[in-house]
Amino acid sequence: MIFAGGQVNSSSDAIRRKPRRARLPHAALICTSVIAASTASAHAAWVEPRGDLLTISALTAYRADAFFESGGHTRQTERFEKFELSSYLAYGYSDKLTIGAQPTFVRVRTTSSRGTPSRTTLDNIELFGRREIRKGNGWVVSTQFNTKIRSNNSGRIDRRERPNYRDIEVRLLWGHSGQWRRRDYFFSAETGYRYRTGGAADQIRLDATAGFRPTRDWQLLLQNFNINATTQSGDPGTRFNLHKLQFSVLKDISRSTALQLGGFTELAGRNTGAGRAIFGSFWRRF
Repeated sequence: MIFAGGQVNSSSDAIRRKPRRARLPHAALICTSVIAASTASAHAAWVEPRGDLLTISALTAYRADAFFESGGHTRQTERFEKFELSSYLAYGYSDKLTIGAQPTFVRVRTTSSRGTPSRTTLDNIELFGRREIRKGNGWVVSTQFNTKIRSNNSGRIDRRERPNYRDIEVRLLWGHSGQWRRRDYFFSAETGYRYRTGGAADQIRLDATAGFRPTRDWQLLLQNFNINATTQSGDPGTRFNLHKLQFSVLKDISRSTALQLGGFTELAGRNTGAGRAIFGSFWRRF
């Protein structure tokens, strides 16, 4: 839900000029919603340094006992719980190109008058490539291509997903970084169009992230994720809108590792669950 995708690397030339093992750069610690937002595309505009591998292992616990109706109002419903384990991998293939993948395993539990059934499955795997197209003093513009492949059991986990759905997404990403009172900060904004096959409604995605380091080893992240269906046609379960707000804290453990703790809430939507989640992730750079 990484945050997250994701996502993820140094957000300033000053950071880039430090030794490769100096510490995890502040914009590298974005993901995934990044992973934790379960968009699997926790993305950020910066690319990984050439030859570097960033791994993010995340565990998310989600619960929803309300539903956003077609008019945006909420109503109570049976409790739905989801436990998600995801692994985000991003490799700096060249100075301007990052490639990666994010497999996700899911266990769900639904509580109703009929009992509490549970299911576990490999939900999906997402592949991506991010290319830097232009950068300047403290800013960067990139493009990203994503494709998402679902398991045969994905429809049992989430009514919005089916094995025959294939997602192809193109994103435009912009990032800015700098210092305020000698403290690092960054902003990242993204917009993307997700084409979906198999009768699913296409989506427009808009995401934004703000990060700030109050001290050298701590970082605060505030993120917003938005999914909007482009049409009222297509399978009913795919015609939904969803708007999330996520907050997390990251702590550098060493020059190449970090821990992230946070949570998100689904603020508004249409034809989808209204839930909240907490998550934790471990970051490692090689």
